Amino acid sequence: MKNNRQILIVEDDLFTAEEIERQLKKMGLINTHIALSYKKALKLIERKNFDLILLDVNLENGHTGIEIAYEKKVWNRIAIIYITGCDDIETQEEILETKYENYLQKPLRYPEFKMAVAKALNLNEKEEVKELSHNFTYEFHNKRLLENEVLKKLTKYQVSLLETLIRGNGEVVEKRALEYAVWGYVRPHLRVHLEHS
Repeated sequence: MKNNRQILIVEDDLFTAEEIERQLKKMGLINTHIALSYKKALKLIERKNFDLILLDVNLENGHTGIEIAYEKKVWNRIAIIYITGCDDIETQEEILETKYENYLQKPLRYPEFKMAVAKALNLNEKEEVKELSHNFTYEFHNKRLLENEVLKKLTKYQVSLLETLIRGNGEVVEKRALEYAVWGYVRPHLRVHLEHS
């Protein structure tokens, strides 16, 4: 099914940008635009109303996708998914300061990518009921889980986690997607130190 959401891909590598576009089109997302530079991205953002921006972090001439996230027309108005090969703590801290939907590492894992895009655009919201196994049913609109039509109480975190797993459609769900479902963001390199008594 075709979807009329407008998506901007900001990526300075043409091959990567075209592969991302191909994957979006497989999802029925046909209104895609590619910006291979910071300046081109800003021009497109001024001219069009985007629903989602897929942002490469490192762009040409010292610019970053993070700068685009701070643009007035973008900040808190357009959903953002960062796509990056960077995994240094400084970059992750900069990203955490912005408003974004998800953070994906290169090379992209496309099951994780598709799930992140679906969640950012609420693509499953139109699907009213999802039949699960063992006589369970999930209602997306009401965010309710039922077993044999009996309501099961869930916390908001459980709802978010359950919807993430349902969107995975039987495929392996990446750790980052689960972190986002629980925390609302991907937690950078947490280190836990256990002390022995």
